Amino acid sequence: MVKTQRKLPYKYFEGVSGIIDYSKIQIIALGNHNNKLITNNLNKAKEEYERKVVYNLSVQKDTICSVWNVPLTISYNSRFKQMGYKKAIMSPPYFKDMNKPERLFIDLLEDPNNKVKWWFKNGEGENKYFAIKYLDQIQVERAFYVDFIVRMKDGRLGLFDTKSGFTAQIAKEKAEALARYVKEQNQNYNKKLWGGIVTFKDGSCRINESEVYSDIGIEPQAWQFADFL
Repeated sequence: MVKTQRKLPYKYFEGVSGIIDYSKIQIIALGNHNNKLITNNLNKAKEEYERKVVYNLSVQKDTICSVWNVPLTISYNSRFKQMGYKKAIMSPPYFKDMNKPERLFIDLLEDPNNKVKWWFKNGEGENKYFAIKYLDQIQVERAFYVDFIVRMKDGRLGLFDTKSGFTAQIAKEKAEALARYVKEQNQNYNKKLWGGIVTFKDGSCRINESEVYSDIGIEPQAWQFADFL
């Protein structure tokens, strides 16, 4: 088995070049003038693997269609701590360490004078959590688990994902998929969905609901102040 694994690269060279002398293959592979060509072909092979293998696995794992509801129960480990949140739908509410935008957003959700009835901190990687499909930068289908699902007192359901800094800059594919999902659900099924990417800038909470996403540093006018809560 080990011998077969060691010979695989040589077999590849035999197939593409017809060279069967292993010493010549080593000279070709290690030659400085061939570095760029070999690197490019290795990257091409990895991208091909992503498209043909990882893509199929991600589709099988992540794109199971179902009607989603808030989980009845969630199991927690020692990293989770009980918190005193009043509007969290999971009771008692347990959470592990969250990043700053998530904590700031929860502070807004917990305001007793706002329009929020309840909120759910979404998880990821399991069917019990809510996700929408999107294509990443190399067109591989992925599952986007939004951070928060929020029920408003008027019956609307908000889908929000908190971002900051670099994560906000690279959120284009997820943000646009979320905007399309909200629009399609409202048009086709008469849902009362809304939401978008949420960030904090200069002490203010801002939201981007646009179908064509731009980072707040590039197009701040596309981000509304968060008086929606």
